[in-house]
Amino acid sequence: MAFIDEIKERARAEKKRIILPEGMDRRVWEAAVTVIKENVADVTVIATEEEVKEFSEGLDIEGIHIINPFTYPDLDRFINDLVELRRMKGMTPGEARELLTSDYIYFACMMLRENQADGIVSGACKKQRQYLSFYSQYASSGITAC
Repeated sequence: MAFIDEIKERARAEKKRIILPEGMDRRVWEAAVTVIKENVADVTVIATEEEVKEFSEGLDIEGIHIINPFTYPDLDRFINDLVELRRMKGMTPGEARELLTSDYIYFACMMLRENQADGIVSGACKKQRQYLSFYSQYASSGITAC
């Protein structure tokens, strides 16, 4: 058995909940379809309805969980939690809402923090260096890689 096949088998056995926060990139949708097809993980893509239509066109996205951050039931709780976490920096609820609904990686971090996922895979659209501090401070203890 090839090394990658062993990794896939382990992933299937552990079946983690993975968030792909960059639903505004076609490659993310293609990757999500592959992961679902190979039954490697449960996948959630963060995207608006418009982004889903534009970037997943022609793909079979059945089985992919899709979250629109603007209509997510926990958005207000995420905003309040983020304001509390960043109170020393003076973050307002309006700033928290803007951050969570304009940069989905922060939204994904809040989901991870609330144990609504096991991991985040990103980097298709933005360099991750700028998010590592946020991940390590606010998302969850025990993060080893993002």
